[in-house]
Amino acid sequence: MTSEDWFKMVDSLNLVLSVDSENNDYQKIRVAVLDTGITPKAAEEFDIQDRMYRDFTDCPDENMRDDTGHGTSVVDLVYKMCEPAEVYVARVMEKSHATRNSVDATIGALEWAMRNNVDIICMAIGFATEVPELKSVLKKAFAANILVFAAASNHNNMSGVMYPARWNECVFSVFSTNAGAKNSRKINPTGSGKYENFAILGEDIRVSTGETRKGTSYSTAIACGLAARLLDFAKQNPVAGGTYGNLCNDLKEKAGMAKVLCGISEKDEEYHCIAPWKLLPENLRWQSDDPSEEEIQQARVSVMNRIAHYLERF
Repeated sequence: MTSEDWFKMVDSLNLVLSVDSENNDYQKIRVAVLDTGITPKAAEEFDIQDRMYRDFTDCPDENMRDDTGHGTSVVDLVYKMCEPAEVYVARVMEKSHATRNSVDATIGALEWAMRNNVDIICMAIGFATEVPELKSVLKKAFAANILVFAAASNHNNMSGVMYPARWNECVFSVFSTNAGAKNSRKINPTGSGKYENFAILGEDIRVSTGETRKGTSYSTAIACGLAARLLDFAKQNPVAGGTYGNLCNDLKEKAGMAKVLCGISEKDEEYHCIAPWKLLPENLRWQSDDPSEEEIQQARVSVMNRIAHYLERF
């Protein structure tokens, strides 16, 4: 199975979870991406307006920019998983690796994201040492039921799990899998023994530049996009007012989202390797032809029931 196959199976899930035009009158899910920024071309393509972008680096630029392409690739992957999302972009790094100078920028970006009432924060970045001020802001995000996903590391056990991913009592620490939903042994550091070590596709990723890359930073973007897709589905009618009440409130809590991600995962060593298509009925996971409207509606009910089951609603 290739990464292209992986995304094709996710396309099947997105087809089922997408809202029709008659039921789209709800606040779209907001995702904040803290990274190297975004190119003006990509921002125009994704309709990221000026109010949805801010540069927190030491030498902020009034114009949108991304000198490395990393942030643009992260945004692209979020949209690939959840096209309806509204993405807010905070430029906190000039290069692809965070430094101590990035800490103040990251703290400012987190506070900006919270003021903009985002639902999810994507931190495909990491610091080698603990920063108490950063943890304090992340605790505020956790208390506000903002889901925060952070990249574990790309250096095996040479560095261990980075901060803030190491604070997995309030942050989802994200690891990498291959396209077969197996632990990326050459990438991942040893996971935590206390909390779930969620892993999702992070190998052979075709990024916005056309190159093929790997790493937990790309896994983090994909995980954020999946979480956004689940929240979006839970806000749709008739799901939001259905049999199980408001599933979205449960999914906005870290513990609730973790239950659902565990439900669609397979364990490989200490990692929970996420296979998003496990939400779908088996007959639709590999369907090459477009399903009928009746099949889609039946699948939506099935997905809603699975989510409710994982949330222990019955």
